[in-house]
Amino acid sequence: MKDIPKILINCAITSSIIMFIIGTANIALWFLATQQVPEKVATFFLSISHNPYVLMLIVNILLLITGCFMETGAAIILFAPILAPILTNVGFHPLHVGFVFGSESGCWNDHPSCGHLSLRRLHDCQNLH
Repeated sequence: MKDIPKILINCAITSSIIMFIIGTANIALWFLATQQVPEKVATFFLSISHNPYVLMLIVNILLLITGCFMETGAAIILFAPILAPILTNVGFHPLHVGFVFGSESGCWNDHPSCGHLSLRRLHDCQNLH
């Protein structure tokens, strides 16, 4: 019972950090939208290839590289509105595109910027015994 205030404070700090990241990503997304970056990116991707599988491969590589440098939530907030319409317009189902983003975000937790999460999971599993 005496730990409840400490738990609530930790929860508030974590929530504020997440909201700050999401807010910053939304500001960046607004700027990108005013500069018509999604249209330019779509034109660029479609100039490379009209083959849906080649475009999906390019998006996967882009998301994999992005995951090395950005936090998962912010990267999805930034890239999903730009890349999802491109993939759905070439024939992929929106659910499939969502699965791609979800599976890629799972891979992002093992890269250098978030690799500490893997070490934390390993540490937690070792303490189960």
